[in-house]
Amino acid sequence: MSARVLHVVSAPGFLGAAHQAALLARELPAGEFEGHLCLLAPSSFVRPPAPFDSDVPPPWAPFDPERVTTTACRWRWDPLAVWNVRKLMQRLRPDLIHAWQLSALACACLAAPSIPRLVTFRREEPLLGRALSIVLRRLANCAAAPVVSCDALLARFRDAGLELKNPRVVHSAVPIAPSVSTEPLRDPRAELEIPADAPLIVGLGAMTAAKRWRDALFAMEVFTAVYPQAHLVIVGAGEQFHTLNSARCATLRHDHVHLLSACDPASLLDPADFFWHPAGETGHSVALLQAMAAGVPVVAADVPGIRDLVIPGRTGALVPVADPIEFTRATHRLMRDRAAAKAMGLRGRQHLAENFSAQKLVATYRDQYRSLLEARG
Repeated sequence: MSARVLHVVSAPGFLGAAHQAALLARELPAGEFEGHLCLLAPSSFVRPPAPFDSDVPPPWAPFDPERVTTTACRWRWDPLAVWNVRKLMQRLRPDLIHAWQLSALACACLAAPSIPRLVTFRREEPLLGRALSIVLRRLANCAAAPVVSCDALLARFRDAGLELKNPRVVHSAVPIAPSVSTEPLRDPRAELEIPADAPLIVGLGAMTAAKRWRDALFAMEVFTAVYPQAHLVIVGAGEQFHTLNSARCATLRHDHVHLLSACDPASLLDPADFFWHPAGETGHSVALLQAMAAGVPVVAADVPGIRDLVIPGRTGALVPVADPIEFTRATHRLMRDRAAAKAMGLRGRQHLAENFSAQKLVATYRDQYRSLLEARG
């Protein structure tokens, strides 16, 4: 009989975490593990109407829809969400809980304290930088197997006074498709009225303050002064969607900036000329991994964790955090030498294939699951 694994994922980072959980559900031995997904999503994490989003599969598409449960979670420690998750666990009776981030772990601990738990920290916690209470320190270690996505994130935790017990570093990963796609991808430029020859810049990620999309809007304002035909497409949902849309409308070239609540990443990354990642969070970004896997030249904010992925001048360009002008300058340099930019994108793709293998991620979690289940007996 297969072991039932419940992934508990909390917003705002549930898109990347759900993508990783779906990867595990798809690649782990089907006869050995049965994956279920519980999404803790606040009401502010909305998906306003956007072009072609009804046809977009969610990041957790490999999960059977009957194995996906969405629970309203109004804040980080919502007792109603705990109650709903407890009822879900009573119905599912999972053998193992895999929590993604601290708030998901808190909910899992309160809902089912006796079930073995594994926690993965993919990005910096909002609480870091403040004094962490004894309760939070204990909470972080109530999982039998803490995992972090990169060494820089582990160092960040230690600097904040949060020592994890026997942590393990497991790099985030995405599957790398063949260089030549056998299936034609839907080109969204026609529906967005973007000329086929216009420079296309893409950004993916939650519409939250930590992603710093306002920096991208300002950088695009400067960039279009030099390249008036350029377009920027940002895809994501979140609490700041409407605020960012208002900021977009206030720009001079607002018709060259497009905010979408949902879109198939592959369809945008395939025609993209550049990928922008202005976020200042420590950790590995699944969106950045997807862009590099597609061979798109990337310009990213220089933060710990991202430096593992983007090697300046080789696999992409790094610029200081909160510096839109440098984003513009770096992209301008790549625009002037498109052959070098294309070679940079190909090297980024090769860098992922050699150092951030999806097969390695799946094998590591498979061993972790087996170890926890054997310890339980």
